[in-house]
Amino acid sequence: MSTTPHLFYQPKVQLVESAFQLIGYEGLFRSVTPSGEALCPAQLPSMQRAQLASHEHFMWALDTATGFMRKLGNPDSLTISLNLPGHLLERNEVYESMLGWLLDDEERARGIEIEILESSAIRNLNLVAERLDRLKRAGMLFALDDFASGYAGLSYLRMLPIDIVKISPALVMSAAVDTFDLRLLEGILALLNGLGKKVVLEGIESEASLALLQDFEIHGLQGYYFGKPMPAHQAIRYPHTQTLPVS
Repeated sequence: MSTTPHLFYQPKVQLVESAFQLIGYEGLFRSVTPSGEALCPAQLPSMQRAQLASHEHFMWALDTATGFMRKLGNPDSLTISLNLPGHLLERNEVYESMLGWLLDDEERARGIEIEILESSAIRNLNLVAERLDRLKRAGMLFALDDFASGYAGLSYLRMLPIDIVKISPALVMSAAVDTFDLRLLEGILALLNGLGKKVVLEGIESEASLALLQDFEIHGLQGYYFGKPMPAHQAIRYPHTQTLPVS
């Protein structure tokens, strides 16, 4: 089946009193068919899914995301985050390409945030930590994605120069209906706030989820409640310069 690669953009917002303010987007890969159907990675053949974890695909995503930021006018108030399998940073060519990409144009990194999955199988944490630190000094921001979904999160949090932590959507959604998971989420948020980390909660899909979050110190929220991943021409019209009233 013939498809064309695209980045779709899902809004991330911040709670401001009784309204929401756009703070950025997550760039998510979609493969679009000639009929216009957008396929997520899980719907693709295994060979195409493997290509998504390639060096070339990630550099394409970086260029595509920065092009979208230019269309937005490079606003200081917004970021675009991209997923990067952590093990790719153990490869010299990936690290050198990213560093060269940054150093070639100092403005490129503005607003770009790289998300490293907690489930990434990083074998040499010391090496990756050194490389992230160098990239961070060159202007990139880093987030730990899907925190609380596996066993490696605390090690990554302790050793990697992480700016932002994104909580697993499975835990966030479960906390809305399960008291134990709610207490677990409260404990995780207390830990991360105590460490001075910015926290983004994914999986916000209902007003019930929102009701649980009113008293927490949270940097950002993401989920279908605010918007599904959308193509660039729709995302650029998402109201990012005004507050969005709660429905």
